[in-house]
Amino acid sequence: MYLHRPDGVIRQTNVATGCSAPAFLPDGTHFLASVYERGEFHTYEFPIRENVHALRAPTAPDTLRVPWRRGDRDSLTFVTKPYRTKFGVDFVGAGIAIDPSAGDIGNGGQMVLTDLLGNQQINIIFGTTTDDFTTVFHDFNAAVSYTNLSHHLNYSLAGFHLTSFTDRVFLSNQEKRTGGAFAVSYPLNKFDRIEASTVVRQIEKINPSTLAGLRARESITASLYLSAVRDNTLWTYGGPLLGWRFY
Repeated sequence: MYLHRPDGVIRQTNVATGCSAPAFLPDGTHFLASVYERGEFHTYEFPIRENVHALRAPTAPDTLRVPWRRGDRDSLTFVTKPYRTKFGVDFVGAGIAIDPSAGDIGNGGQMVLTDLLGNQQINIIFGTTTDDFTTVFHDFNAAVSYTNLSHHLNYSLAGFHLTSFTDRVFLSNQEKRTGGAFAVSYPLNKFDRIEASTVVRQIEKINPSTLAGLRARESITASLYLSAVRDNTLWTYGGPLLGWRFY
């Protein structure tokens, strides 16, 4: 890590694994940095080194001038086309998920697609809660969401089908949730926004008595959320550094 001064560039650290996310302390004579050591990230305090030989001598101001000029290029050689949305794969991964309110969700994969500008996003999740291949399509988890950030009023649409077991010991009390969601977000300024969302779902509960011939319990529920959010948090590689959140 290096410190640039008017009299030159001074090396501050000599760490094999490198330093990241430096932050100066109020006294101005020390700074904090994150260092990877023995499989973990640790925060260390370093003194600012001043009385050492500069690695590079200061450069005269007149040598920093760059002669900018427009190149001789005919504007007709550039082809202009209207922007069209074209999605590309940004992320593909696999993992497990647990919902505290619905029980064990299971395992599966996730795929995220965005357009070139990042204004439109598609999130696809697919998985299953069973290791029995004969019931994979009966006990599957799937969700698809579309988010549009191209306008001042952001919105998203989603549909899902989730299967979980609220009793994993005896693999009973199976629950299926099928529904959709709609959400909007209106930023008031850079740090404040208003959010509203609604979720409509059909819940079907299946227990051992249902398998004996009784009808499963079904219900339709809806949830409505309205939130005021303020977030001016400054994030670094090690997590939030400054700011606060209100929700």
